[in-house]
Amino acid sequence: MLYPLPTLVFGVTRLAGFEPGYLQRTTVMTAHIIHLATQIQRWLDQSVARHLAAQAERLEPAKH
Repeated sequence: MLYPLPTLVFGVTRLAGFEPGYLQRTTVMTAHIIHLATQIQRWLDQSVARHLAAQAERLEPAKH
């Protein structure tokens, strides 16, 4: 992958192709994506736990 070359804009060196505020917006979007992935993982874990508990409940009487 080729990385953009630094350019001089208004006396400030920045990477070509990146407008001001790009990193901040990207960081916020990344945090939202990670939060959403965490919520989905938690929901999935709880769903699997309920399913396994229901299966265990059905199998429990068969043991005795």
